[in-house]
Amino acid sequence: MFDEFVLLSIPAVLLACATLPPGQERIITIRGEGLTTIPLECAYSNDATVQQNNPSISKTSNDAVKNLRKYVKKAVTAVVKEEAKKAGLESLVSDIGKQIKPTPYYTPIDCSRAGTPARPQAPANTGGFSCVVEDEIITKVAYSQQNTATIPVYFQQFTIVLSISNSVIGGWSREMWDTVLLKAQSKLASGTFGRSFRTVTLMQL
Repeated sequence: MFDEFVLLSIPAVLLACATLPPGQERIITIRGEGLTTIPLECAYSNDATVQQNNPSISKTSNDAVKNLRKYVKKAVTAVVKEEAKKAGLESLVSDIGKQIKPTPYYTPIDCSRAGTPARPQAPANTGGFSCVVEDEIITKVAYSQQNTATIPVYFQQFTIVLSISNSVIGGWSREMWDTVLLKAQSKLASGTFGRSFRTVTLMQL
């Protein structure tokens, strides 16, 4: 009977850790909207003064995109692992995390100038935005010292394309992924950048 149990168990384990062939990965496209304030790490500046006064700000656009990608992937992967454990795949969780590859599509805001709510700065002549920074977060943009406004909607949204090579997770239904994204949304709101991401909504496209 023990031998029969082992034989019956092997196919399920192999299926759980099986990797889909290249080109057959499951693609999940996630849209994030509502990033009405932006962590400095998800924005960037080439200006030395802005960098000096705001050490957390990314120095390049690529770095800002990378920070957003890591943050969203961490939240989504954490939920996927939790759901995998519920499905009895706890021993394979580490492999599953490696089988989710995110590709971000996000244009970070360029803070060529940066001020505070009490002292906003006029925009630079070289382009970019004058960002209003409060406690490590960009809350507004300044079009002059007297005129501030909400961050343009263009910078409040992002898209993440997940390429999933795990055969089990790749077979999850759209409804299951809706559940994953809803839970990931909560993790974004409670994480390092939660003060900004608590207003973000995730959805499947």
